[in-house]
Amino acid sequence: MQVTRGDRRGGTTGAAAPVKPRPPARPTRNQTPRARRPRPARSCSPAEVARDLMTLLGFMLSRSGERFYALVDELDLSITQIKTLHLLENHSEEVSVKELAKLLGLSLPAASRTVDGLLRRGYVERREDDHDRRMKRIRMSAAGGELALELHRERLAGLEDIAATLTERERRELCDALASLIQREDIAACRPPTAITAQPRPLEEPA
Repeated sequence: MQVTRGDRRGGTTGAAAPVKPRPPARPTRNQTPRARRPRPARSCSPAEVARDLMTLLGFMLSRSGERFYALVDELDLSITQIKTLHLLENHSEEVSVKELAKLLGLSLPAASRTVDGLLRRGYVERREDDHDRRMKRIRMSAAGGELALELHRERLAGLEDIAATLTERERRELCDALASLIQREDIAACRPPTAITAQPRPLEEPA
């Protein structure tokens, strides 16, 4: 009887010996594992950040300002008058026309004309100073406060339209990037009141 190689090892007649897996080959001195190249760090200089912010701002204004500017045009308001309303909205106390001119970066006559236009529309109130009758003090009226809220709603509605175009991942990354910024006191002071909710106002159909 012929004894096979498998019989000598105590295995089954004709069965092949089990093959052990080879260990992974080690790189030789001339062969090293390829490492992933790190991405070059982006410049974060003020100029580069400003360029990115301007790109984002331009996109936001072009995609979200339609309803806002339609309302501004309907009310026949100037950009300076809108800035004045927002400034008075953030001031709990009255301001003089001189102080208003300084805050807006306007000359005193230009600030006076801006106030006169808002006064005629009933959006601000003006009175004489208690100690100096030559000085006029300004505050926002109830109608001006309602208008400021409506402007906020239109802006918020446009921004929500933009946010809706982002993917879930993009929104999460944007929230993470903004989280630390909006904690700054000067930035947090510009947060719109929580009572404001976006209420998109349909545009009038062209004639």
